[in-house]
Amino acid sequence: MTVEKSNDSDGFKQITYIFKNGSKANPEKMILLSEMRRRIVMINRQRKTDFSRDNYTEIKRNLDKLFKKTWLSLQRGADSFERDEFDYDEITYTSGVDKKISEVSNELTRYFSRLDKKVSDLTLSFQRGWLISFFATEKSVGTILRGDINIDEDKKAIEQIFSKFQFPRDSYASQLERHGKLAERVFKGFREKEKIEFKDFLIMYDVMKLHALVEQWQDLQDKQTEIYRPKYNLVEIASEMLFQKRLDVDSSNTIRVKSHKDEVISLINMSSGEKQLIIFLVETLLQEQETYIFLADEPELSLHIEWQEQLVPSLLRINPNAQVIFATHSPDVVGRFQNNIINMEELIG
Repeated sequence: MTVEKSNDSDGFKQITYIFKNGSKANPEKMILLSEMRRRIVMINRQRKTDFSRDNYTEIKRNLDKLFKKTWLSLQRGADSFERDEFDYDEITYTSGVDKKISEVSNELTRYFSRLDKKVSDLTLSFQRGWLISFFATEKSVGTILRGDINIDEDKKAIEQIFSKFQFPRDSYASQLERHGKLAERVFKGFREKEKIEFKDFLIMYDVMKLHALVEQWQDLQDKQTEIYRPKYNLVEIASEMLFQKRLDVDSSNTIRVKSHKDEVISLINMSSGEKQLIIFLVETLLQEQETYIFLADEPELSLHIEWQEQLVPSLLRINPNAQVIFATHSPDVVGRFQNNIINMEELIG
């Protein structure tokens, strides 16, 4: 895509977008008229005069194909009024910010549920892979001969596995303890004598097979941590920024805010600035670390000065692949990004 700014034959400013789908495709030109020129076109259309058509809708459609974007308007959602179904005079008012934070909260719940599904699928794969771990491999033999298994670490991991699948601890604790003592005795004897009796070799073999399961479990835990990392990042960053409050996610994947006394605060009962902050952070998380253009009008709206300073760096911590474009009057939002300022008066003029 190429963008050119020029004047038309009557001296009105216009912007030409040139789209090209592939190196061999013919370029397609679309002109965005200036506001004054657009008014003249509309007048002449009413007079049925043949004028070039403004391509605004088609340009927007092409841009939407090329770029993923998040757009937060000045109002962050329109205020709404609803009449009661049974009492026509009863009107319910919902602010635009309350409506928006409810929307992003619901979207976030669905996103977290998708993360849970990924972890659930991995856990199912772990269960299926347990049988495969009984196959002999060269690595298995080498592990037995070296005796380089950390018995204590394996015992901790085995406890985690049993806990995950809701085994009562008293149903396996004594057997696990015996397993650990046998393993330690056999490995110690092998390291000291460099030989082993057949019955002890069988013990080592059992330990090794259980160790293979532990390795698969540890791999599952690493993948699970990576899947949930966006969730952990959101909670950490929001909690760092909120004053004497922290963000929390309940068992139903709904975000909530807790006070320093651990009291749950409804999102609707938070301050306007806190709502705005959470909307920005959640919208960024929902980009799922993909390449996005994040556009917003006056992001400083209702935000404390410290939040204004931390806003852009925090958004980029959540999604390093986002390009943030803010229309702002606040030097605190700009902060250390002074070299990235674009003066719109100079650009349009």
